[in-house]
Amino acid sequence: MGIADIAIFCVMAAIFILMVKIYIKTRRPFAAAMGNMSLGLLGLLGINLTTSFTSIGMVYNIFTVFTSLMLGLPGVISMLIVKLMWGVA
Repeated sequence: MGIADIAIFCVMAAIFILMVKIYIKTRRPFAAAMGNMSLGLLGLLGINLTTSFTSIGMVYNIFTVFTSLMLGLPGVISMLIVKLMWGVA
């Protein structure tokens, strides 16, 4: 495990802790978390289903799935913007 892997893991852990704190503040934290996670996965799936029409797709890996689960639809949109602006795979 290299330095880059450890850095990515630390960022993911920080995002996870932040989102758990946000979910706990809501009236129904479990429902809020599940709703946000399902919207994120549906957004990622929707982007990949329209790849043949738009020529824009995202690979499924631990980073994209974690981001879509933890940050939901805003996370998917952010990954899409990063991909379009900087050409990141």
